[in-house]
Amino acid sequence: MRMLLTLFVVSAVTCTQTRPSAIDLNDRRLKQIPDSVFDNPDLEFLDLGSSIKLKPLAAGTAVSLDSNANHLSFLPEKIGNLKNLKALILSGNNLIQLPASFIELINLETLDLTANPDFDVLKELDKIRQLPSLTQLLIAGVKMNAPDSFFIKRALEPRTKVYFVYQEYGNRQWSK
Repeated sequence: MRMLLTLFVVSAVTCTQTRPSAIDLNDRRLKQIPDSVFDNPDLEFLDLGSSIKLKPLAAGTAVSLDSNANHLSFLPEKIGNLKNLKALILSGNNLIQLPASFIELINLETLDLTANPDFDVLKELDKIRQLPSLTQLLIAGVKMNAPDSFFIKRALEPRTKVYFVYQEYGNRQWSK
């Protein structure tokens, strides 16, 4: 009886543990985001990216992804439920657009869309502009050209730092 009571108490304590404020799903070969990610309304940091390796070439910089790279082609509408999210890392995926609910990420400070070659920033700029807390936007290796960079910078709040090339931020470690 005492052993059963101890087991019950340990189970009860385990069940009341707080949810993590950071989830790292980097390089997991994901094609979609696990539903369990959206069960945590207090989530502040979500890494759904892939490791990017830079190779200097004479004509510029080539990018290669880790063999375990994620392959997300879309974000579900329920991403907008993560209202406390401060950093969202989506580098090295196959994203094309952001869902309409993306504008609900009112606390998002850092958005990394690096190395999503089919992601058209200009088409999604209206959604990105509606993120009131955004201070860092990383968009190297997305669909855009040099004149677009000027327009993008002017469209965003002055406090938002936009990184257009890999060398500006390198292998930066995000705080969780």
